[in-house]
Amino acid sequence: PQYQTITMLSNPLGNSTYNALQLRLQKRYSSGISLLISYTLSKNLTDADGEGGGSFLGSAQDYYNLRLEKAVSAADVPQAFVAAYSYDLPFGDSKPIRTGKRLVDKYVIGGWTTSGIVSVQSGTPLGINTELSLPAIGPVRPNVVSSQIYLNNDRSTFDPARNLYLNSAAFTAPAPFSFGNAPRLFSQVRSFGTKQWDAVLQKVIPIRESLRFSLKAEFFNLPNVVNWGPPATDINSPSFGQITSASSARTGQISGTLSW
Repeated sequence: PQYQTITMLSNPLGNSTYNALQLRLQKRYSSGISLLISYTLSKNLTDADGEGGGSFLGSAQDYYNLRLEKAVSAADVPQAFVAAYSYDLPFGDSKPIRTGKRLVDKYVIGGWTTSGIVSVQSGTPLGINTELSLPAIGPVRPNVVSSQIYLNNDRSTFDPARNLYLNSAAFTAPAPFSFGNAPRLFSQVRSFGTKQWDAVLQKVIPIRESLRFSLKAEFFNLPNVVNWGPPATDINSPSFGQITSASSARTGQISGTLSW
């Protein structure tokens, strides 16, 4: 057979190191409260993120000098905090708060449980790119000409309709037939981090010994926090530095389950 092309699906070489401090606390109380808290402080370094050949993150700018590619991984999250909880509400039969009426305690105010997950984490690193390329090599990165890369990264005041996240004057295109000096990804330049609280309120209604009905209300992003997406990072794009996306707003759903 006469093969026409060879497609490189991923980098054929690369190195990666991951170091982390991980803390975990778990506690269960007799009052029906369960807590699980974890915190991770980490750094993930690599010279190849393993994405497809030809994509910006996956292809080396200079395969003859891979040291230039060493940077934080695209999945690097320096700090991550996650807390999970569950609480059997103190209402109903054999609980501290009850009406004394068995049917009300068992079928109305009893059997309620609330649980949730709270997560707060750093943003992922950003890589600045251009639309320039070199023959037989591919895309090249820009030159960094200023240390003032952010224009407004204050989450409390940032308005995507008025503010740019990144400073276009901090970068220039490299000279013809040369590589840019920007790193593959910036450890100190990241998208906004995420804050998320998902919660559940559930009631179990016993019908018979082997039959029960569960009513569940689930809420995602309960406080309706705006988690902005990454900005445009192509210096040749008129929208460079703009943020035009965000994660989902608060949503909720109610479901019922009959178990036997």
